[in-house]
Amino acid sequence: MHDTEPETFVLKTEPQKFSDKLAEIGVESKAKEIGTDKIESGDFFSRYFSQAPRM
Repeated sequence: MHDTEPETFVLKTEPQKFSDKLAEIGVESKAKEIGTDKIESGDFFSRYFSQAPRM
């Protein structure tokens, strides 16, 4: 008997999975990790801002 399933699991992040789904329908995209943009390391996303209550 032969198994058609691969022997290993390919670990992918959620952005990579979403990019693969978009590729299936013909949309070209590139997976990018959260928190890697220049703006996300600035003062706007500081720890003080994240503790502020929502209005």
